[in-house]
Amino acid sequence: MYKNVFIVIFSLLFANQVFAKNTGILVSIKPLHSLVSAVVGKTDKVSLLIKGSMSPHSFALKPSDTKLLNNSAVFFYIDDQLESALKKNCWRLA
Repeated sequence: MYKNVFIVIFSLLFANQVFAKNTGILVSIKPLHSLVSAVVGKTDKVSLLIKGSMSPHSFALKPSDTKLLNNSAVFFYIDDQLESALKKNCWRLA
């Protein structure tokens, strides 16, 4: 009996880590970040990939950006022509 209770409690402690692998929303550019944040509100975290004055046309993924992409549940971007650097990199990660 105690063994079963221990197994259930142990499983519940680590279940959150298993299911929480892909969490959050990642968006490519600042205007899209504002739109998605307004829709989502405070229910989920929205992260920005291309920050500030960086150009979406010539953006190059860093290892930290790749980690963000891999750990996000959803990724929003405008289109392949605007963010041409993301076109080849994002589909390779999917």
